[in-house]
This record gives sequence, structure tokens and C-alpha cells, in this order.
Amino acid sequence: MSPTLPCPKSKWELTLAATDDYDETPQTWYVDTANGAISIHSNDGVGGTRVEEFVNGQKFTYQMSDPEQNQEMDTDAFCAQVNPDTYDGDCAVLAAEVVADALTLEEQMAGSKSSCTSEAFDVTIEQVAITENGNVAVGGFNVKMVDGLPTAILDGEDSTVVVATINSIEEWADDLDISGCSDDGSDDRRILGMLEAIGESRRRRTTEGEVDAEVQTARDHLNDIYMGMLAKTEAGTELTDQAARHLDWQQWGTQTDWCGASHTYGIAPCPGDPDMTGSYDDNAACHRHDHDAYYKQIAGGMACVLTCANDKALTENSNHWAVQAVFGKWGIAALTWGCLDNGDYNCWNWKPWGWGGYWRYGEYCYGEFTKRGPERFDNVLFNWNWQNQKEYVEYVEKGVCITKFTDDEGEWIQSWSSC
Repeated sequence: MSPTLPCPKSKWELTLAATDDYDETPQTWYVDTANGAISIHSNDGVGGTRVEEFVNGQKFTYQMSDPEQNQEMDTDAFCAQVNPDTYDGDCAVLAAEVVADALTLEEQMAGSKSSCTSEAFDVTIEQVAITENGNVAVGGFNVKMVDGLPTAILDGEDSTVVVATINSIEEWADDLDISGCSDDGSDDRRILGMLEAIGESRRRRTTEGEVDAEVQTARDHLNDIYMGMLAKTEAGTELTDQAARHLDWQQWGTQTDWCGASHTYGIAPCPGDPDMTGSYDDNAACHRHDHDAYYKQIAGGMACVLTCANDKALTENSNHWAVQAVFGKWGIAALTWGCLDNGDYNCWNWKPWGWGGYWRYGEYCYGEFTKRGPERFDNVLFNWNWQNQKEYVEYVEKGVCITKFTDDEGEWIQSWSSC
């Protein structure tokens, strides 16, 4: 008789044993031998969940936000970063509205997959083979069996070494959507749906209690951010009226040319121009931030997730409320889409051995990954820098051209010359 697992679809709770590379790590496995798929979920250590899925001869790796990790705001820390001259209201109320809107956006983004990668592997997950001592191999994982039940994941070369302890297994009656991933793209209906959800959440909170002038001020300011984000999308002008109705939006109010994605983005003067609105430092920092050399669309195209190095540089060079409310250490991005970094990270990695191979866990993967939460700017590993621009057509009438953002060593400079 062929070896079998207790049930064709099951949920496993495991604990990876600590090593020199990582601490003791809990993981949740969804095992579907009936359809030949495994999905492994673990805390990514940077504010979210890393998922590794084995299906159809491929291994997919991606990340998702984790609402339980990113729900709180340090109001004092947030307001300490906001220049009071840029915000004409109560910063504590603004902080509360930032969290409320971020949680609404997070709900709308539930299930969104970021930093998606895939690689081919020649392993059949449906096949459960007997190994030594009555243990079994499932899709390249060596599973220790005791009285017919899986109890541990063993090292592929030394079966006396326990890689992970299986704490519990339960039958999974619901469908298991183990289908890999692809990066988020643009979707006009989804953008409007997110803004409508924010509006509905605010109206619900309004009926539950009085909304004073400070709350309305905070919402008006945040509306400017959302409408500015919309203005940068391909269908921005077509969606403006509908979005404005969802948010009860009335006017632009960041009082800068470049922070908050102003509606004058296409014709805004360069920082330092005599016609500039707002401070040079705020405009220069936001202007550079808009020219990140690497970014990805998220939230159906409503916003872009940029690099951690770029977001960090922005927040260190501008204390404008709009900057801190969206990209700051405690801003909306921290609780939702995060930022992009690049480097080594822990994963399950295939090691060829003998006539086959096995999956091992450790710091074997390198590449792009998403960081969320207030600590995402700690230990930034990679800097994509900024796009040096030789000429911007929309600035010709102003008589200025952008020449460079960085020097030959990658240090930031920002200069303009006559066209």
C-alpha cells in the first residue's frame, strides 16, 4: 500500500528550530496533496507575512501585509516629525485619521501579493514516498512519522537533525487557493473602490459620534493626498469627479508644488524657482522622491510603492505633514504597502543531493522584498538611487531643465540649468 498523510488537505503548525542564521520561527503550512500544492506562511520579520507556494512545478515567493502587526500609531512620535507650520490643525487628530484610513485601505488590499518571484522545480508534491525508518518524503520535504502522524521536518542529509517540529495538524475542509502570484497592476474600478471605502468608513464613524472641526480638517488634508495620488494615474482626470464625491473633497491644500502630488504636477516650477509655493527643502525632497529609479504600482494603481532608501531620504529631508502622513515612519505606507528593499532573506531553498535533493531553510535567497511597519527604514540594504533627468518638456516654458540628481559617487545633488 502506498504511504499516505492523515488527510489530503490539511493545516500544519510548525516551529523551525533556531540556528546561527535565524531564531526559532513559527510557520503555518497548508498542504494539499490531492492537488499537488503546499503553501507556507511565516512572519517575514519586516512587518508582514512571507508566503512560499509550491505548485505546478514552480515555487512562488511573495509577501502580504499583516494587519495584526501594523495597527497602532505612536502619536507623539508621529507629531514630533510634523512641522506645525505646515499643518493648521491638531496633529493628534490627524494621526488618528491616518490610522483609520490606513486600516480601511489595508482591508481593501487584503490578499494583495507583493515582491512576487517564481522559479521552476522538478518535484512532484502528490507523490508521498517512504524513506528510511518509516518516514516519508513529500514534495522534497523529509517528514518524520510517528504512529502514522507527521511529527517533524528532518534534515535532508542527516535524518537525526530536526529542522522543524510539527506542533499540530488539522484537516482543512475549505478550499485552498494555492495559485502562485503576480504583481499588482492598475485597475480603475479598484482605485475608486478604495476611495469609496474610505468615504464610507468616515461616514460610518460620523454617525457613531460627533465630528468636530479638527476631524474635518484632518480629513480635508488627507483627501488632498488621495486626490493627488489619483491625479498621477493614467485615468486620473477621468476619475476625479467620482472620487471627489466619495471623499467629499473640495480643494487642494498641501501649500507646496511637489508634496502631496499636487494637481499642478505637470507644470509645477522646479524647487528654488521664484514662483515656487512652499519651502525649498519640502519641494526639493518631494521632487526628488517623485523621481525614484525603481517603483511598482500597487492598490490597483492608486499608489506606487517606492524604495525604502527613497522613502527614508524623503522623510529625513522634509517634515511636511503630507510627507509624514503618507511616507513617514508612522504614515499610511507603514501600515499598508510599505517600501522596497533588496538583499538576503530566509527562505526554503532547493539543494541538489544524491539522485535528487531536498528543501532546506535559511538565508539562501537574495532579491527584492517589501518592508512594512515603523522599523522599515532600519538597516536599509540597497539604494536604487534616482533618475537623472536631462530635460523635462513641461518645464521648457519655465526656462529650466533638471540636470542631475546624483553625482558619480551616488551622492545626492540637485541642480538646474537654463534650457
